[in-house]
Formats: sequence, C-alpha cells, structure tokens
Amino acid sequence: MMTWVFAMCYSTRWGRIGKCYEYTGTEFTNMLRTVTDNFSSTDQGKFADFKDGNNGTSDDYTYDNNGNMISDLNKQISTITYNQFNLPTLITLTGKGTIAYEYDGNGNKISKTVTDNTVSPAKVTTTLYSSGFVYENNILQFIAHEEGRIRYTPTEGSVAAKFDYDYFIKDHLGNVRMVLTDESSIKYYPASTLEGTYTAPGVTPVANSMINQELKFYNIDYSKVVSESSIPSWGTESTANTKLYYNNNGNPPQNTSYPTGTAPTQTDGSNKLYKLNANSNKTGLQFMIKVMAGDKVDIFGKSYYLNTTEVNNSNSTALDITTLLAGLLAAPGSVAGGKGITSTQLNTLNTGLIPQSFIRGANNESGASVPKAYINYIFFDDQFKFVSGNFSRVGSSGQVKRHWDTDGQLQMEIPRKLTSLFRV
Repeated sequence: MMTWVFAMCYSTRWGRIGKCYEYTGTEFTNMLRTVTDNFSSTDQGKFADFKDGNNGTSDDYTYDNNGNMISDLNKQISTITYNQFNLPTLITLTGKGTIAYEYDGNGNKISKTVTDNTVSPAKVTTTLYSSGFVYENNILQFIAHEEGRIRYTPTEGSVAAKFDYDYFIKDHLGNVRMVLTDESSIKYYPASTLEGTYTAPGVTPVANSMINQELKFYNIDYSKVVSESSIPSWGTESTANTKLYYNNNGNPPQNTSYPTGTAPTQTDGSNKLYKLNANSNKTGLQFMIKVMAGDKVDIFGKSYYLNTTEVNNSNSTALDITTLLAGLLAAPGSVAGGKGITSTQLNTLNTGLIPQSFIRGANNESGASVPKAYINYIFFDDQFKFVSGNFSRVGSSGQVKRHWDTDGQLQMEIPRKLTSLFRV
C-alpha cells in the first residue's frame, strides 16, 4: 500500500512563514496530520484563533477506521467517542472537562452536557434541543425558525421578560455571515457602592448585599474598603459640601441592577469608600466589559481626597504600565485573564501604543497639592492592543468630584475596531 505525505505552508501579509499544514494518507484517504504555527508572538498564541499545541514530532490529529477525528492535541482534545451513526457522543479535553451529546433514533441532537472541571465543584451546563426550541439548564434561550431565531430574555430588575427577533444573512453555502436584530437594549451595570455585608470567598451562605453583587463585576480588595466615618476630614454630610449622596446616584435614580432583597437599598445613603494611595495600593475597582461598534457607554465616577502638602516625586511613587495592565487581568470576567496571558506579556504587546500621558512621570508641578490620581478608561481591540482611552484627574481637596462633565457621566459611542472597555 502506498503512503504519502504532503506539506503546505503559507506566509502572512508581513512576508513571514505563518502556518504549515501536513497531510498523510494512502491511496484511500487524505487526512490532516499536523498544523505548525511558525509565527512566534509575545502572547504565545493566547489571543489567536489557532493555538499550536507544540506537540513535537507527534501527530496533532488522529482518526478511527471510519475517518472520524478522535483526537486534536492543538485543542487539548484527548479523545472523541462516536456512535453507530458516526456522530460524536463524548469529547474529553485534557485538564478541562467533557462534552457529551445525545441523539434520537434519526440522528437529531437532543442534548449537550458540558462539564467544566476547572472550577470546584465542577460546573455542569445542559442544553436541550426540542423542535427548534433550545433550553440551557431548563431556561429557554431561543426558538429557531427558517430566517433566524427568536431569543428569550428573562425578567431583569424592572425590565419585563421579552422576545427579540434575529435574522440571519447567509452565504451560498448556508453559513451565517451576519446577524440582524430588532433588539434595542440598555444594560445597567451596578456601581461600586461597596455597601452591605461582605462575604469572603469560600464562605457560605453568601449575603445578598450590594458589595457581594458588585464583586461579580469589579476587582474589589475588601481590606481597602473604609467607612466614611473613619475619615477625620469627612465631617458632616450635606449637598452643599458634596459629601451627601445616595446609592442610586441621583435623580432620576440609576444603579437599579440588583436582585430582589439586596441590602442596603439603592435609596440608602452611601457610607463606604475605596482607599488608594501612591505606595501600596495604587489601583482599584477594575471593571471590564465587551463592547461592539455602535454601542454607547456612559461612565459615572466620583473621587475624594484631602491634601495640603506639595505632591512631588519623593512622596508620590510612579505607576508603571505593567501594574495598570495587571489590574485589567484581575477584573472579573476579563477575557485576557481567562486566556492565561500575563501582565508582562500584555505590556509587551502594547509597547509604544499606550501614551505616556497615562503614566505619572516626573512631577513637574512645583507647589501643586493635587495628587496625580485618576479614573481611567481604556479601549482595546480583539488582540488586547491599546486603541484609545482617556482619564479624569481628582478635583479639589476636601471635595467629592463628579468626573468628566456637569452631570457626572461620560457618554461615548464605540467606533469600529474596539471590542473591550477597561476601567480602573
């Protein structure tokens, strides 16, 4: 029996060799054996669509006698089990978990069960398929129809449950190339009020408090949370001295995205602050969301400090970019952190991209007493490279500053290229 090997490489637009594909086969078959990525990047492929598993001389892909792929080492798929219809029934990912499928007698998929072993206890997500209806953990996700799908959005806060219609634009092969939707929604993320009973990680039950809900969105170090009463300069609160404000952030009330029964309430007065300084805890309350072109983002922020002495290089330590980016990775739901990239790698990726105006250099403000302390926002593209951003400096000593404009909100429309917004 004749056996042959065929290798094919292609170059990137920069002229470097990108990926090499190697096929092996006999006179009866033609199967992909290995894919080698020859491009070395600082992020080690963590942001790429394809990640070379660096499997040495071993084959990346193996097959059964029916030609079904039974392993993919680049994706850490160790085994794939098939039924009599050559449909996959169990996929095992090394160090991650499993994906199990069930079918009816005609080969139609009726369920998918994903077991994530990277968390403890293991997280199990079951998706059921029934005549176009798709449920995830017994909650309706969408209803498929010939032109697209109808998505179900459950009740969230004061917003009633609803159905949104999506329409698929397909190519000549039936692949979805674009999704059009009639949905128009506003997503309110909770403010970092820091109020209520804090529950440490691993402790049960978890109190239904504002701060515990906010931990799902912000990187909060509870040791930095302080009461207003512990600050000698805070004094008596009043609207006139800017220190009297409420958890709903004004009128009309905002900050309503909390589960029923959360304590304290949004109409209660604010009592907590997050303490930062120029030495040990330079950054805090990091928050990251995914954005798309056309989205509009409002940012609301407040700050307070008391200082009458000169701020200079000896009493105000510089903040480096790596520390700033480390905060990004620590934000809950950070896509970059989830891919395992380090702050050093992210810093290398952004070499020469983040302007020095974001980082405190030499003081050059003789006699100034305003700290170089800021609320920042940064936009990254899908490779987590800096695209744009800005910052707002703290205001006058002893005053609570509402950042960015007269109503305390920054409003931005997201341009093309941007996929992530990071605030620190």
